[in-house]
Amino acid sequence: MKTSKQYATFCKRVTALFMLASLLLLAASCTKKEEKPTEGEAAAFDYENCDFDEYFTLDEKVYRNQTVEAPYPQYVTEKNIDEAVQSILIESGTPNYITDRAAKKGETVNIYYKGVTTDKDGKETAFSGGTSMTFGRPSPLTLGSGQFIDGFEDGLIGIVPEDTFRYVSDDPDLTVLADSLIHVTYEATYLEKGETKTKKATAVLENLADKTFGDEFATVMLGAKAGETRVFDTVYDINADKTKDTVSMKATVVDIAVLNPCTVNATFPTPYPNSPDLAGKTVKFYVWVESIVGENIPAELNEKFVTETMKIEVKEGEDALKVFREYVRKNLQDQRDANVKNVTLSQAWENLLDKAVFKKLPESEVKAQSEYLKEEVTYYFQSYGAYYGYDKLDDFAAFYFGVDKKDFKLDDYAAELAEKTVKQELIANYLIKKHSLGVDEQTVNKEAEEFFKERASAANEQDSSANYTPESVREEIEKQYGEGYVEKMIRGEKNAERVQEFLLSNYTVTYTEESTEKPTEEATEK
Repeated sequence: MKTSKQYATFCKRVTALFMLASLLLLAASCTKKEEKPTEGEAAAFDYENCDFDEYFTLDEKVYRNQTVEAPYPQYVTEKNIDEAVQSILIESGTPNYITDRAAKKGETVNIYYKGVTTDKDGKETAFSGGTSMTFGRPSPLTLGSGQFIDGFEDGLIGIVPEDTFRYVSDDPDLTVLADSLIHVTYEATYLEKGETKTKKATAVLENLADKTFGDEFATVMLGAKAGETRVFDTVYDINADKTKDTVSMKATVVDIAVLNPCTVNATFPTPYPNSPDLAGKTVKFYVWVESIVGENIPAELNEKFVTETMKIEVKEGEDALKVFREYVRKNLQDQRDANVKNVTLSQAWENLLDKAVFKKLPESEVKAQSEYLKEEVTYYFQSYGAYYGYDKLDDFAAFYFGVDKKDFKLDDYAAELAEKTVKQELIANYLIKKHSLGVDEQTVNKEAEEFFKERASAANEQDSSANYTPESVREEIEKQYGEGYVEKMIRGEKNAERVQEFLLSNYTVTYTEESTEKPTEEATEK
């Protein structure tokens, strides 16, 4: 559960409710130190019953009869639908792979590669994790994305795919050459401790000089065409103990490619936890660019596309294309409504926090929230910091919170965010009390009962030998999180929803993108 980049919601992490779904699957031996910290564990401040006047004042005019400007169309138009339909057709279309021009920054390329280190005598050695040569399964890479180490992506800008990698199996006159990449399926029959065994598999060889299947393989397969099968005996280390043995081989050429790799020099970062020995080193990569990924060729819009590709139900007598357009319209409208709602709530809270006059804050609660945030980030740093290449907590914390800020200090940021969180919780609980927005206990208890029933059923489904009951689920959860924990989460969730509804009801939305077209008659009716 990451802390929001904006202000946290007033309730205690509503999403914690859903985390409970997996609670029963945790090992009973897990200790608190091994678990991710639970927000507000140390906090005991009573937001619901505190004296709000002691902490702040808020003029009701601040949140009554307000307006907000939303940068969205007033309603979905036919033009919006046309653009969305075209986007869906492209996304669902046939991939377009380009091989006859240079790759540009920002484009995605499909590549194979092999990284090597070079010793003082010029001998090259492939290093672990630096090779991707699974034929038919290239690695996609967007040039300029920073996904690979420094120098790698820049080295591929300007490379023409067909200069480094060409499939040629569709040429009936082309055969396996000494420097071809050859993809074969094979069936090997051999003796192991007097017993005849057969092994079937697939393999990719960069050239026939590869000794994977012994010297005879290169001699026999030279000149073979795609689809051709050749049978021969060879000697290689088929056995588990790596001892060489005579093997009867039946190999079929699946595909052939001509290879001419480009060479890229790239430098590993410091530190590089995944392989400390490579940290800071510049290494060589041989790269084969199979293709540039172009924009898909759009799918054809017809009834088959609507019903089979999009899985949209079309009733008898209905026009499939009209049904599809209405489906698109509704999704666009739902997305627009959600965006408008988010903009309105964001503006409402910015306004409340700006206009409320705070006299003081419950310092123990601010400290508790700040400590929780630091513990949470530390937990993720210890678990994933090295994976993302961070060896300093503050640097990882800036990445974690999405803050682009020099000299970022977790202590300062956590204190600032905790203060805003506490202010928002105070205001939210004030609104609940002043305007009687709180959810009733009957609703909370009913939803809690349903929750325990669902969790018991899910646990029993996953483990057929288990015999969980709603009561045992409650007992297990309260043993770890305290009495009434689920009810507290549900109450927080429902109260948060009611505060949102209250704020939305007090805001009128205007649009910066007023639509020039009227909505369709069908859309208006709906």
